[in-house]
Amino acid sequence: MKKYKGMILFEGGTYNPIVILYKYDSDNEKTGNMGQIYIIRSDMLPSEALKTGNDYIICGDCIHSKQGTCYVNVGTGVNSIYRSWLNGNYEPLNYKILKHKLKNSFVRFGAYGDPVFIPLELVEFISKNCKGWTGYSHQWQEPQFNAYKRYFMASVDNESEYQKSIDLGWRSYRVSTNNETLNGEIMCPHDAESDTPIQCADCRLCDGLGRHKNARNIAVIVHGLQYKINKFNSIQVSTV
Repeated sequence: MKKYKGMILFEGGTYNPIVILYKYDSDNEKTGNMGQIYIIRSDMLPSEALKTGNDYIICGDCIHSKQGTCYVNVGTGVNSIYRSWLNGNYEPLNYKILKHKLKNSFVRFGAYGDPVFIPLELVEFISKNCKGWTGYSHQWQEPQFNAYKRYFMASVDNESEYQKSIDLGWRSYRVSTNNETLNGEIMCPHDAESDTPIQCADCRLCDGLGRHKNARNIAVIVHGLQYKINKFNSIQVSTV
């Protein structure tokens, strides 16, 4: 029997060329062993979609895609996931198997792509059956995605967006150039000074209004490839 790397949660058709993949395991240093959900265009290599701007159907209006500061390493990591799917390493959606896989697992919604593009009924099923989750969306200002605030954090990039997200009833996750917090924020526990940084799988504070409804908002120091960090910092400074 073939051992699959994950499951196909959703496949759109010609007019909605999106595939949503759930990778069962991860060795990500920051997140720990969490199941990883990828939202990817099904009709082209992810790096090509990013290069041509055709990633808008899975990233929406995320500023980091447009200005080249997304922390995700698309050219290696996401391309590899895409090729693995093409090679048949992801099994078809089966809710019984999925429920079993989720039973003792923590889930990271949106390892790539914005998780509000995952059908809400799938988000509800996964969050109900897993041990805990994290998720972030740049689409929080769009009213049609309001129901997702229960599950995901509003991904914000400055103090103005931070305040607006609060006014709209979201919890927020703010990327910053430093470790200074705004009123109502705490630093991401992984960034806190410690000999043993806390991994997302152990923390799980970033679950929107889910199991931590009254928790504080999170600030995180910009991370990813160094050239992307440098670009993010230069843009932030120039807009102050």
